[in-house]
Amino acid sequence: MGFGPQPNLLATVLILDDSEVDRATYIRYLQSDPEHSYRILEAETLEEGLELWESEHPELTLVDVNLPDGDGLEFLEAIGSEYLDGNLPVIVLTGQGDERTAVQAMKLGAADYLVKKDITAVSLNLSIIQLRQRAAIARQLAEVQQQEAMIGEIAQRVRQSLNLKEILNATVREVRQFLAADRALVYQFNPDMSGNIVAESVVSPWSSCLNAKLQDSCFRKNGAEAYLQGRIFTATDIYAAGLTDCHIQLLAQFQVRANLVVPILLPRATDQSPSFLRGVGGDPLWGLLIVHQCSQPRDWQQTNVQLLQRLSVQLAIAIQQAELYQSLQTLNASLEQKVKERTIELTTLVQNSQLVSRIATQIRSSLNLPTILETTVKEIRALLQCDRVIIYQFHPDFSGTIVTESISDQGRSMLHRTIHDPCFNSEVLEPYRQGRIRVIGDIYEASLNLCHQDMLLAFDIRAQL
Repeated sequence: MGFGPQPNLLATVLILDDSEVDRATYIRYLQSDPEHSYRILEAETLEEGLELWESEHPELTLVDVNLPDGDGLEFLEAIGSEYLDGNLPVIVLTGQGDERTAVQAMKLGAADYLVKKDITAVSLNLSIIQLRQRAAIARQLAEVQQQEAMIGEIAQRVRQSLNLKEILNATVREVRQFLAADRALVYQFNPDMSGNIVAESVVSPWSSCLNAKLQDSCFRKNGAEAYLQGRIFTATDIYAAGLTDCHIQLLAQFQVRANLVVPILLPRATDQSPSFLRGVGGDPLWGLLIVHQCSQPRDWQQTNVQLLQRLSVQLAIAIQQAELYQSLQTLNASLEQKVKERTIELTTLVQNSQLVSRIATQIRSSLNLPTILETTVKEIRALLQCDRVIIYQFHPDFSGTIVTESISDQGRSMLHRTIHDPCFNSEVLEPYRQGRIRVIGDIYEASLNLCHQDMLLAFDIRAQL
């Protein structure tokens, strides 16, 4: 891309000279250039010249040193504060060669100094073209410096923060401001290639599309693979970009007239790479960084494209960092839960071991069976924190008696009750002879016989071991 002025671009030129003949000559010279067209403003006095400069902001000015109400050097002094680099887009004209005046003009920032009697159409147009080239280079340099500063700030923010939402919001805000666009946004893909607008900066009167969920069938058919390959899409005017009707309708819904789209690509992952390095469904295409011009068509410059490309890399780094951090947080939480569960398990094992040890000690130190049984049911109920623990002794006819019980204060005692359970016969008893353990979490969900269920309900039992 060239830095010089482009053919057929209309530039505003202010001619400040009290000689009508000289002004007409310069206008004729300017109009003789077939490659450049100018919008020309004329002023005879310093006061008129400054007023026009303030109101019209001409790209360049031709100013005579001698004016009825001042001189060209005063003009340079008056506008000098507006140019921080000290380079003024002004060509000073004089009726006679005066080296001292020329030196003063150049010190004040004038771009060139021409003696009127030596000016020709060629020399004037050459001087103007060189001035515009230098101004264009200066603007490009300033833009590059500002762009580098912005990228540096965003890169530093990425390094210092794990807050992805904050990074995305700051990026779209700074991009929109830097490019003087109407809207900038970040679009994140879902696994089905639909998507959500997760960050946006927009100026009035254009409507916000933040959090909008988009189902773009045109994109799923044609666009995803191209963006996955790094495609960059620019549309100077969506109505003249060869887009499909459904794509135009989608953009028009958000008042878009021109747009610039750059993919946000995470590094391609191998089969051994963590899932958070693979984008949506293992796909490195995470989303899109988009800039909209809504008010009018816009010719996107290559520097605009390069800016978004570099920022998309920074966003990819931020996304990886945030997802890695989230994965580590989830892993830590899972490990903490497993440690907690294992701790509870070990604590229960220790308590069980201690209970068995106490009961064994009781058995060894006492020949009083009722005491041993009472100690056992009391210790078990305390350990399991349940409502009732009993010992049930069978009779030869398969009935039985509750010989020992430990019960909570709110429970109904079953102690010494003799139970005749018609459901509990030799067939049911045999598995218990083989050491069967039965756990019932809820009697209504355990497929019990109705007679068995009714018997348990009679003693307010809901779960049983």
